[in-house]
Amino acid sequence: MRYSPAMNRTAACLLLVVAVCADAITQQLTPPSKAELEVISTRGRMLYESDEAAWHSTDAVQAIHPDQSLLRGYFARKIDRGWEVAYGRLNESGDKFLVAYLATQSSAQDKFTVETFTPPKEDAGFFLSAARARVAALNELGSTSRPYNLCDNSG
Repeated sequence: MRYSPAMNRTAACLLLVVAVCADAITQQLTPPSKAELEVISTRGRMLYESDEAAWHSTDAVQAIHPDQSLLRGYFARKIDRGWEVAYGRLNESGDKFLVAYLATQSSAQDKFTVETFTPPKEDAGFFLSAARARVAALNELGSTSRPYNLCDNSG
């Protein structure tokens, strides 16, 4: 039997498909390493803590009846003594995040003290970066059938 170039190409393609499929199956059957699982667990714990901080700090901010016109979102960050959550909005030019309220975790996990800034305190660091990242993500993702956990989509 004579093999034509077309048959050789077909056989080579078939062999490549089998090799790729075998590699994919092997990758799926290989469990994550202990180090990978630890990274995943750490990320999960941080997400949980961040969500708890957002929940309890929102309760604290709402208890002081905030000026809603100053709020377009909030961002939480872990600090040495717990969590702090900044509530505010981007300025008109988008080069500062205007922190109207800063909720800081006290010794109890579910207790936050709220500092009010009149006028709002300008931030050009972490909170500005977080606000810009949120705007970029919303622009990239577009609208969805599910709401995001945000005060407002305008940044």
